[in-house]
Amino acid sequence: MAGRTENTRSNRWIEIQDLKTDIPWIIRNKIISRPNPAAWDPTIEPAVKKLVARLNGDIFVDIGCNLGYYSELAKKRFRHVFSIDPNPRYHAKYQFALSNYNGTGMFHLGNGIGSADSLIHNPHILGEDWVQKESYEVKVRTFDSLNLQADLVKIDVEGAEHLVLRGADFDRFRPWIVLVEATHPTTQIASRAAWEETLLNAGYDFAYFDGLNRFYVAKEHSELSKLIAVPPNVFDDFVPVEQIEAEQALEAFRLSTSWRLTAPLRKMKAIFRVLRDKTRQVVCSRIMMEWPGTSTSGEPDGY
Repeated sequence: MAGRTENTRSNRWIEIQDLKTDIPWIIRNKIISRPNPAAWDPTIEPAVKKLVARLNGDIFVDIGCNLGYYSELAKKRFRHVFSIDPNPRYHAKYQFALSNYNGTGMFHLGNGIGSADSLIHNPHILGEDWVQKESYEVKVRTFDSLNLQADLVKIDVEGAEHLVLRGADFDRFRPWIVLVEATHPTTQIASRAAWEETLLNAGYDFAYFDGLNRFYVAKEHSELSKLIAVPPNVFDDFVPVEQIEAEQALEAFRLSTSWRLTAPLRKMKAIFRVLRDKTRQVVCSRIMMEWPGTSTSGEPDGY
């Protein structure tokens, strides 16, 4: 089904064709409900979270959005958010892959959590070729074909980042900031040699590396480097993941059937507790009143 979104920065209209979902694949993999975007641990990439939460803009493009945690976060700061991922499991707004050509291609599923899903067959992981569980055909587009003047672009496509960047004409489309996953999937082995020159030659300066992603800022927006010049720290109001998990567990318990069924009992217990406390107060007051030499105020006579 086609969707139409206004490009407010350039006053142009764009059309993006959604990939028709592979129903048999969804049935085989028992994908019947949308995952909770907040389920992804937000502390894994705190530098990305910090940038998305602080940068105000018009368009954010999340390429390889997975569960869509950052897309959800960006909705508070950007007028338009384009979450892109061909895996039907993640219910991205636009279900196609980005590469350096327009057409179709085979998308390969890896470990089931997205860290080995790619257009590249058997990505090289930990010195061995990862054997994908399944492959299926998806629609493939270039970044140029989106016709978007984005402010922030995030690229996390498990080893195919160089293909996405080759499909982008940075003379025509100038994102303010581009952040790219810069290690081979599930490793600390740098992968930027395959694509970094593309960004540097296009007029982008390297600004920061968080151990997983590299951040590049367009030269004409160099003032934005200050948003990512300092690593996430105590002044960024981050909440420990343990606290988030505890709050989610408590909320789930409060919504559980057993909690709802026992609500009347808890209410009665609270009422009895109040009555018991009041009874104790009355008894104590009577004792004080009957105590020799004590006034009704509770103070000994003569004071």
